[in-house]
Formats: sequence, C-alpha cells, structure tokens
Amino acid sequence: MDIFILIYLNGHCSSNWQVFTGNSNTCMKISGNQVQKIMTLVAKNKEKVPQFLDLLNAVVKVEELDLPLKRNQSFVMQYFMQFRSDIAHVIDQDEAAR
Repeated sequence: MDIFILIYLNGHCSSNWQVFTGNSNTCMKISGNQVQKIMTLVAKNKEKVPQFLDLLNAVVKVEELDLPLKRNQSFVMQYFMQFRSDIAHVIDQDEAAR
C-alpha cells in the first residue's frame, strides 16, 4: 500500500499523516521513494502543502519515545538536498506563515 493512499486524497493533503505519530513500526514502513514523492510535491506546491512538512516531521522521530529514526532522517535529508532550492524558503518560514 502506498503512503499516498493515506495522505493524498482528491489532490488535497489530508491530516491522516497522524497515523505515523508515536508509531515507530508505521514510520519504518515508509520508503525512500515515498519520501522523494513527498519532497517532489512540496517542491511543486510550496506553501500550499504545509501538511507534508508535518508528515516528514512525524516520520523522522517518534516524539513520544524521543526516538530518532536515522533511516528516515537520511531519506529526508537526501531528498531535501536534491530539492533544497525549491523548498528551503518554505521550511525557513515559521509554522504560522506556512
């Protein structure tokens, strides 16, 4: 099952990214290809999809357990570097501005 079944419905990002919050098993099921797709959507849609940044934040660390997920952090950094010129300004904004 692709992650986009959960988070991308009818062209709009849903808040279903919360299925990853506090669930390391679910977080570890995300693939590098899926992270790349998310970064592509952020690069394309910029400020219109702040929920995708929340999703990426949810899959790199299980906050409730203070457990960083190095594998997922590596995926996010790899594709952030690939798309940095398109998305850096989005990430630099404060959360309210997004």
